[in-house]
Parts: sequence; structure tokens; C-alpha cells
Amino acid sequence: MHDLQCWYRILELEPGASLEEVNQAYKDLAVVWHPDRLPQNMPRLQEKAQAKLQEINHARDRLREHSQKQSQSNSNNGQRSGAARSAAPSRSRRTGNPVSSSRPPAKPPAETRSAAPPPKTPPAAASRPAQNNSSTHKPPQRPDLSNVNWAGADLKERDFSGRNLSQADLSNANLQDAFLHRTNLQDANLSGANLFRANLLQANLSNANLREANLIGTDLSGADLSNADLTGAKIRAGNRMMARLIGANLTGTIMPDGTVYQ
Repeated sequence: MHDLQCWYRILELEPGASLEEVNQAYKDLAVVWHPDRLPQNMPRLQEKAQAKLQEINHARDRLREHSQKQSQSNSNNGQRSGAARSAAPSRSRRTGNPVSSSRPPAKPPAETRSAAPPPKTPPAAASRPAQNNSSTHKPPQRPDLSNVNWAGADLKERDFSGRNLSQADLSNANLQDAFLHRTNLQDANLSGANLFRANLLQANLSNANLREANLIGTDLSGADLSNADLTGAKIRAGNRMMARLIGANLTGTIMPDGTVYQ
């Protein structure tokens, strides 16, 4: 609970704020603390901004996970209460006893009333260990999204964190404010995609096609952009860099001006 309150405080929110409020607070603070807004010749201030942005990212991710768990818990509780109500027996208005539509079974003849002794348990069955059914209760795995065709799709604010979208066709898709933290986008086609303010922290974008993509406000910190094609991609506003590339792997990357990063 202490951590939960801390995450809200980092985003300057009151405890219990909605997920929409969390996302909006993150966007506002990310703009305020983006290192590219600060003078490049002040390393101490740059380091402070980078640390603050990482803290904001962490708080947003933890609160998003908390919201998902809470929604799932509420859904499970609703299903259990509904099942309990449907399983309750109906009762007579007069006596309050359960109503039974069938008569009690007739007693068998006297000569057949004595029950036969229960069969003896074979030694092998008695010593047999209980079968472990834990494998049947494994949580469902999220489907593989490699090679998916979402060209031109509206995926604004969608959460694909940690998913496999390798070789996916996301050309001209709207991924504004999407969560793509640690997403595998190797060899994906993102040409012309709108990635405005998207979170691509530590994502795998090696060999990805990002030609003409909008990367303004995109967080690519720690991302693998090796051999990616960024020809014509929007990463600047005037002379100011507006995409965050701190710690990104740019080996062999084709930069927006057509030069290859060495």
C-alpha cells in the first residue's frame, strides 16, 4: 500500500485516480521533464531529468498493472456472487424449507434393506499418489502477434507491452500514446505510422521500417534500432530533437536525413 501511494504521489495524483487520469498525468510530466527541453551543456540537469523521467515511467507502469489486477479481481468477484445466487435453493413461502418437486423414494423390501458391504480398496489404488492437476490451472498465455496485419489501424493508447509483434504490418497505423515497452517489433513495417508520444522503452526495433514515421515525443530509451530505416521520420521540431534516444542502439541505423549511423 505504501508503494501504491508513492506511485500516485510521483505522478502528482490523489490515491484512487482513474487509469485515464494516470495516463494524462504521465503525458504532462513527460513533456515537462523531457531532457531535450533542457540545455545540452548542463549535464547535471540532464541527468536529473533522465532520472525523473524513468521514475515517472515506472510509476505509470506500476499503476497500470494495479488497475488491471483490480479490474480482474472485481470481475472474478462478480462471477462468484452470481454463481452463489443461482445455486441457492428456492424455499417455501410458508415453511421456509427448500421446495422439492420429487417425492421421497419408497423404502425397499425388508429382505433388501441391509446394504452390501463397501468393496475393498485394492492395495495398489490405496498407495497410488494423488494426481497433480496443477498443470490444468496455468494462466492463459497472451497470443503471438507476429506477422499481424494492422495497416492503417487505430491503435491509440493500446497496450502491447512485452508482446511479440515481429514482422507485423503497422504501416500508417495510429499508435499515438501506445504502450510498447519492451515490445518485439523486429522487422516490423511501421512506415508512416503515428508514434506520437508512444512508449517504446527498451523495444526491439532492429531492421524495422520506420520511414516517414512520426516519432515526435516518442520514448526510445534503451531501444534496439540497429539497421532500422528512419528515412524521412519526424524526430525534430525545428532544430530541437523531440524523440528520446538515450541508450538506444543505433548501429547501422539509417537516420532521417539518409545517413547511416556508425
